[in-house]
Amino acid sequence: MAVLSSKFVGTDTRLQELYGGGVYCVACWWFDGLIRRLCRSNLSRRAQKRIRASLSCTKQHVVGLLGFFIGLSIAVVASPAAVKVFGTQLREFWREASCGNSKLAYVVGKFFGFMPRIMLSALHFTGLFYTLVRPRTPLPVMFGMAFCYFFCTFGVAIIISILFYKSNSALIAVIVTMALSSLCGFSPSVATFENAGVGGLMYLFYARWCTGAFYAAELSAWGPIFDVSQTLDETGFTLESPATQLGYAAVVGTVFHIISWVVLMLSTKFKKG
Repeated sequence: MAVLSSKFVGTDTRLQELYGGGVYCVACWWFDGLIRRLCRSNLSRRAQKRIRASLSCTKQHVVGLLGFFIGLSIAVVASPAAVKVFGTQLREFWREASCGNSKLAYVVGKFFGFMPRIMLSALHFTGLFYTLVRPRTPLPVMFGMAFCYFFCTFGVAIIISILFYKSNSALIAVIVTMALSSLCGFSPSVATFENAGVGGLMYLFYARWCTGAFYAAELSAWGPIFDVSQTLDETGFTLESPATQLGYAAVVGTVFHIISWVVLMLSTKFKKG
């Protein structure tokens, strides 16, 4: 079954996106049905309330949950496309490099080649999201958040596409980027990491900065009306400038892309062929 799924995922970008979205939807449907059956069983009312309370989201955590789902959706969509940037052309890269062509020029050209695609994808996502959800976050901040998510996801997926064969790289990239997107500070929260003494670890995750920028932009609209200090203490997010937090995310994404270039230069998987 795993072999069939890996072959299916590695065939076409559209099939990869359909496969990833379908698996996620089926998992959510199965989990929802499981919870409904548990709540309809002979459990006591106190046990049912505990189950629902543990799975529900309080009002102050809705923004973080929304940022969590944004990261997951972008990871599912961007990863299958990102693995094709270098992963499917490693033989051509080493053939041209063996003829004396500049490897750095190839990498830089590829980078500027897929940057417009990232920008258009972020603009497309932002337009649909802004129209359907109507967030209070300014449009430039929303676009910057989507762009940073796409930019960082591409960096991680490119590294995976170089290290693994193309038959499995798309599926592995989706799983890894979804895992990284889940570390956005929603659950476990930033405050949980800080209480555990590893709060500095959250600075390494791009999803934390993207969701933090979204959180700060949303709560800034309610600051003059409501007291948001309690919410900030519970979640661990801050009202730091969204532009600054998105800048941190862009730095993390740049590091991922630099690592991908280094891995590409050192790779020997398709150097002979």
